[in-house]
Amino acid sequence: MLIPTVPGVADMVQEAVKAWPVAATIVDAEEIYDAFAVSTAALAASGTVSLELAMAGVPHLVAYRVNPLSALTFRMLRRTRYVNLVNVLLGRMAVPEMLQESCRADRLAQAMLPLLEDPQTRARQRADFHEAAEKLSPEGQSPSRLAAHIVLRAINP
Repeated sequence: MLIPTVPGVADMVQEAVKAWPVAATIVDAEEIYDAFAVSTAALAASGTVSLELAMAGVPHLVAYRVNPLSALTFRMLRRTRYVNLVNVLLGRMAVPEMLQESCRADRLAQAMLPLLEDPQTRARQRADFHEAAEKLSPEGQSPSRLAAHIVLRAINP
């Protein structure tokens, strides 16, 4: 098991995993893409890392729990059905979202099993990732190249 972390909390995470029944290797942020390359599946916090995992082709689910008041506020104000960026792009649940009440160890373990054990589940998610990437890169161009063209057209009409 690989656990990516950042320097400020690496020692605390290392101490926390010592008692785990499985061996865990702490990976710093500079090695995160190497960790992606050798991963079968991942459990991630919702956000940019999920999009990075998707672009790297790593099947995953997202888990997130916030203060109940923050969750209630989000639920009242949100304009999208999903919180995961891939799901938002596709308009459907491609990456399981285990949020708030669902973000419990037993439910996370149950949701991870298909990603770890079923090649068809992983292949389906990878196909969804490809579809999401195409939405970010219309006409086969990279998003950064498209953004650069838009900026250049804006400053040089």
